[in-house]
Amino acid sequence: RAEGGSLTYGPEADGEPIAVEMERLTLTQQPRAELRLAAEGSLLDEAMTLSLDTANLNRLRTASSIPLELELGIAGAEARAAGTIEGGPAVGRLGFEFEIRGDRVGDLSGLLGISGEADLPYQARGRLDNDHSTTRLRVDHALLGQSVLTGELAWVDKDRLPIFRADLAASLLDPDELALLVDPVVELDSADDRVEIESPILARDLRIEEADIHLVVDRILRQPVDLTDLEASIRFRNGQLEDSPFSLSLGNTSFQGAFGLDMTGVIPEAQVHLTAEQIDLGNLLAKEQLVADVELTVERLEVDYVARGSTPSELFSRSELDATLSEARWLVTEPLTEKTFEVLIDRAEIKGPELEPFELEAAGTVNETPFTVSGRLDPPTRREDDMEEMPVSLTVRAAGARLEVSTDIDLPFDRDRLTLGLELSGERLDSLSPLVGVDLPSVGPYRLSTDLEVREGSYNLPNFEMRVDDSDLQAMISLAYGDQRPRLTADVASNRLDLDDLFGEAAMVDGAANRAAAESTQPKKSAKDEPRAPALTAELLRRADAKVEISLEQVRSLGELRGGGELIAQLEDGHLEIEPFTVVLPEGSIDLRVEVAAIDDLLDISFEALIEHLDYGPLLKRLDPANEAEGVLSLNSRLRSQAPALEEMLVYADGHFDFTLYPENLSTTVFDLWATHLVAALLPTLDSGPGPRLNCVVGRFTVDSGLMKPDSLLIDTSRIRVRGKGKIDLPSGRLQLTLKPRPKTRGLISLATPVRVTGRLDDPSIRLSTSGLARTFFRISVWFWTMYLELLRKPLPADGADICLDPPPRPDLQLYSPID
Repeated sequence: RAEGGSLTYGPEADGEPIAVEMERLTLTQQPRAELRLAAEGSLLDEAMTLSLDTANLNRLRTASSIPLELELGIAGAEARAAGTIEGGPAVGRLGFEFEIRGDRVGDLSGLLGISGEADLPYQARGRLDNDHSTTRLRVDHALLGQSVLTGELAWVDKDRLPIFRADLAASLLDPDELALLVDPVVELDSADDRVEIESPILARDLRIEEADIHLVVDRILRQPVDLTDLEASIRFRNGQLEDSPFSLSLGNTSFQGAFGLDMTGVIPEAQVHLTAEQIDLGNLLAKEQLVADVELTVERLEVDYVARGSTPSELFSRSELDATLSEARWLVTEPLTEKTFEVLIDRAEIKGPELEPFELEAAGTVNETPFTVSGRLDPPTRREDDMEEMPVSLTVRAAGARLEVSTDIDLPFDRDRLTLGLELSGERLDSLSPLVGVDLPSVGPYRLSTDLEVREGSYNLPNFEMRVDDSDLQAMISLAYGDQRPRLTADVASNRLDLDDLFGEAAMVDGAANRAAAESTQPKKSAKDEPRAPALTAELLRRADAKVEISLEQVRSLGELRGGGELIAQLEDGHLEIEPFTVVLPEGSIDLRVEVAAIDDLLDISFEALIEHLDYGPLLKRLDPANEAEGVLSLNSRLRSQAPALEEMLVYADGHFDFTLYPENLSTTVFDLWATHLVAALLPTLDSGPGPRLNCVVGRFTVDSGLMKPDSLLIDTSRIRVRGKGKIDLPSGRLQLTLKPRPKTRGLISLATPVRVTGRLDDPSIRLSTSGLARTFFRISVWFWTMYLELLRKPLPADGADICLDPPPRPDLQLYSPID
C-alpha cells in the first residue's frame, strides 16, 4: 500500500511528461490467487479510480500469455477491458476487448481537447491489438449522440513513419451534433508537412504521414432533406488531402466528385470537383423548401471549386469557381390562363478567378425566343451590424427587352429574407408579344421597376412603377401564403393613362403584325393545343382571398382628357364583391356593381349596371377607328343568375335589360326602305326636305332563364316608327324578331311591310315578312280604306319625343343577392 505518490509517462524530450497523481495505491495477492492493483488519484486534474487484475507474480515471470482485466472510472466515463499480453512482457503483443460509456462527452474535454459544451451521450465497444509496429482497433459499435459508427482502424509504424488505415461505416451521422466537439483535433504542422492529432492525454502528438480512409455513410442528417448513400475514399499524403473520390445522393439525384485539402501552406486550400447528370432540379429545390411546383430538369452539372482562407469572406474572395450547367428545361405555367412557357437553357457558366468577382453567362430560348443572361457576384462585405452580405446583379436580354436584377444576399443565406431590385425596359412593348402570347400594343419606350421582397409567408412589391410613353402606373402589391388561403392585396393608381398610346389603331395593328411575324417561324399548333383561360367556378373562387383597389385620375383618349374611374374588388371566403366600379367621363358615367358567391358547386351572380347619357362615339371609334357613328346611350340593367361558371351566367340569367339609344349619324336607309309612300319612293322629288333622321332606339327586355323577350322594342326615325316583338335565346345564341314599321306621315297608300330577323346573333338573316307582303298587297288593293285609317290615327311626332326617354327604374324584382 502506498499513498501520496505520482508517476509520469511520455518522453521528456518532447516536452513535459504526463503526470498521474496517486492518492492511494494498493497491491494485493493471496496464495495461488491473481494479482490485484487498485488505485485512486487524478489524471490531468480529473479524478480517477483504477483496478487491474492479472496473473500472480510467479506466472508473470514465466508465462507467455498474461491475462489482464481493467476497470477505469474518470471524468464521468466508465471503461472496462479484458485481454492478454502475448509473448511475455518483453515481447508485449497486446490484445483485449474493451467497452466505454458515459452520459456527457464534454466532460472529457480536459483529456481529449474537445469542447466542454458537447452535451452528448457516448459509448463504444470493440477490440484493440498492438504488436509494437502496428496498432489495430476494431469498433463493433460506437455511439455519439445520434451518430452510429462501426469499422476497423490501423496505425502502422513503417520506418518510423506513421501510416493510418481505416474502413468505417456509419448508419447515421449528425453533423450538427458532431460540430459541438469543435476541432482543435486536426492542426497544421507546416514545418514538417504532416497532419498531427493532438490530445492532452496522448504521450506525444500522433503524426500521420499517410492515411487511407474508406468511409460509407447511409444517412447524414441535415435540414430540410438528408444526404444519403455517401461513399468516400480519403487519401492523406505529406500533409495534404489528395484528390479523394466520393459519391452521395440528395433527394433522388446522385452526385459524384472528388475533394482535396492542402494544409501545408500559410493559407489552407480546399478543392472540390462535382458532377451530376439527369437532375430533377425542380424536385430538389422543392425538397430544399426553396420553391414549390417547379418543373426544372438539367441534363448535366459540373462544378470545380477552389477555396482558400478560414472565414466566409476569405473563402469567397480568395476562391476560384468554374461551374457549367448544360441542357436545362424549365416549364412555367401561368396560373390564371394555364398557359405554359418552355424555357430551354443550352448552357450556363459561372466563372471566377481568385480575387475577382464571379461572372455568369447563359443562353437559351423562351418559347423559341432567344435570350441571354449575364451576371456578377461580388465578394462579401461586412455591414455595421457585423453581418456579411454578397452583392449580386443579373441582366437578362430577350425580344428587345432588358431586365435588371440586383440584390445583396445575407451570409449565411436566409431564403425567407430576400429583397430583389427589378427593372424591365425596352423600346417597343409589342416586342414582348411572342414571349407572353398576347398582342401587346406597339408603343414605347417603356420602363417597369419595383422591389420584390421575399419574406416568410409573403411576396411583396412595395414600390411598383410602370411608365409607357406618357402613361404611368403605381402600385403596392402583396401576396401572403401559408396554412390559410393565399391573399392578394393590391393598391393601384395612375395619374395619367393615355389610351391613344396603349390601344390606338397603329399600336394594336403593329403589335399584332409583329407577333404574327414572330409566330410564322414557329411550328403551328392545333386548336386543342392552345391554352384556354380557366372558367371561374365555385372551386376557383374559394382558392384565394383578395382586395384590389384601382384609381385612375386622368384618362386620355382620341387626343382629349376623358375623365377617370375607380374600382374596389374584394374576395373573401368565396364571396366576390366589386363595388364601386365607376367610370366618369365628360360624355357621361358608368356605374357597375357585381357580386359573385360560391355556394356548393354553383355561383350565385348579381349584376347591376347604370349608364347615364354616355357619348358612345369615342368608345366605338376606339374599337373600330373607321367607325364614324356617334350618339348617346342610357342603360339600366339588373341580372341574377345561378350558374356553374361565370362564363355561363347569361344562360341562366333572370332580370331586365333596359336601354335608350340616341344615334346621331347612323344611316336610316334600311328603316326607310321598310315603309315609305310608293310615290315618295319612286319620286323623291316629292320629298325635297332634309334626309330622314334616326331619333332613338328604345329597348325594354325581360330576361327569364336566359331567354330575352322585349316588353317594348321601338326604333324611331323622323319618318317611321318600328315596333318589335319576338325573343333572343342567349343559351343558343339565336334570335327571332319581327319588326313592324309605321309611317309617321299620311299618304295615299301605306306600304309598311314588316321585316323578320332570324338566325345567330353574330350573323343574323334579315328578310321581308311573307305575311307582311300579303298585307302590303291587300293595302294596295283597298287603298281607300287604308287612307281612311291613316287619317284617323293620331300622328306620331317627327322627333320621337313621346318615347325617346331614358329608361326609368323598374320596381324591385326581389332578385337574390349573395349578401342577403
